[in-house]
Amino acid sequence: AIRSGFAKELMDRREAEVQRESSECFEQLDPGEKTAAIFAMREFIGLHQFNPDKQWGNAWTLRDHEGHDLVLPIELVRRKTAREESLSFIGGIEELFSNPDEVRVVEQPGGLRTHRYIKIYPGLVLFGIVAIEGDRPVRIVDWFCFTYDPSSADYTAQKEIIRRDWIGECIHVGPEH
Repeated sequence: AIRSGFAKELMDRREAEVQRESSECFEQLDPGEKTAAIFAMREFIGLHQFNPDKQWGNAWTLRDHEGHDLVLPIELVRRKTAREESLSFIGGIEELFSNPDEVRVVEQPGGLRTHRYIKIYPGLVLFGIVAIEGDRPVRIVDWFCFTYDPSSADYTAQKEIIRRDWIGECIHVGPEH
């Protein structure tokens, strides 16, 4: 039996204890693991809020750092989130396009001109590819990531693999870089 009014206090204490334990576990992770944990939570929240049939119709519109509307086809979202082995990072793509660390012009195979948006996190680099029509970005065609471990012995090799993907002419550098 719990006294009236005491149940809320017990619930609050338990929640504080769970938060403290979670925080201690989180602090023991390396930078890449912390980033992955944050993205896993953001992805869960993003997918929970994302209902393509009712809310968005056939496309989701995001705004990039220059104020351009970028169309994200729902079929791309469904394809990326349906594959369990592929981390889709749906919870982080809005930040990728609205606040990129770099944007580069990249010629894709077949002559498709694209902008590659790049966002750098501890242990992870997130890339977004956007098709260009005329001189402006219009449609998101893909997003993917590379992970790295700054404390690893082969960190230099990991960094070079990531850097090789930073091809093309740099047209934007974020304020932190």
